[in-house]
Amino acid sequence: MYEKDTGNYYIKARYYDPAVGRWLSPDTHWNVGNMIYGDNPQDPLGLNIYTPDIHAIMQSSNLYVYCMNNPILFYDPDGEEARTPRYLTPEAKEIQKQAYMDYGAKVTLEVGTYLIPGGIVVKAPTTATKLAPAVTKTVAAVKPLTQYQQAMQAISKGQKLTNSMKDALRTDARKVMQPAYDRALKAGKQIDAIHHLIPLEYAHLMGSSFNPNAITNLVGVSSNIHGKINASWNAFRVKYPNPTKAQINAQVAEVNRLFSSYYMK
Repeated sequence: MYEKDTGNYYIKARYYDPAVGRWLSPDTHWNVGNMIYGDNPQDPLGLNIYTPDIHAIMQSSNLYVYCMNNPILFYDPDGEEARTPRYLTPEAKEIQKQAYMDYGAKVTLEVGTYLIPGGIVVKAPTTATKLAPAVTKTVAAVKPLTQYQQAMQAISKGQKLTNSMKDALRTDARKVMQPAYDRALKAGKQIDAIHHLIPLEYAHLMGSSFNPNAITNLVGVSSNIHGKINASWNAFRVKYPNPTKAQINAQVAEVNRLFSSYYMK
């Protein structure tokens, strides 16, 4: 949102000064916990030897710079973290490339309504606007991923799910389990909760093709049984704060041994 009085842009978390190309307040996203290895530390060898995240290092080294001084490759829709616009159509990417070649301007592609001076903004669903000089072109629809799609992508990359991703998966799980709800109702039973046999917090550890909402990973349970299952998993979390895939599978087997007779599918 542009403020005429100050000449600055308010982008959700903080203000951006187009005159100097800098934020007016520091980035609160980065801290000692993620400034070296990022939000999802990668341990490819399983030896507790983590790979430094160059983007985390670059962003945390200057908390006022916009998109690591590279708005050609990155964009920041909320003032918290520079991101790569991976989901642009080929036509939108071509406009980005051509605008830079034509004008030598700083170019950024962004889905939404937050405009950065000197850049292209792709506003869903069909228009792209060059702010300086004024040029308007039409591109194919740029559709941002849903939270569910983002969740599945995060799992495929071995990244932890955010709370909003988990909420989206839970909403989808209720749709997947609707036939089970109907069967339970006809049998005079009631499903109070949907239980993921492998909890969503561990989905990123189960492999790139894992689908937490596959019917094989979902069961319906009563609130009483769900409470007991949660208690078992809470004890597991205390015992194994950083569990391996094998430990998780062993816990799933134990929970199934104790409670599978109460599952409704």
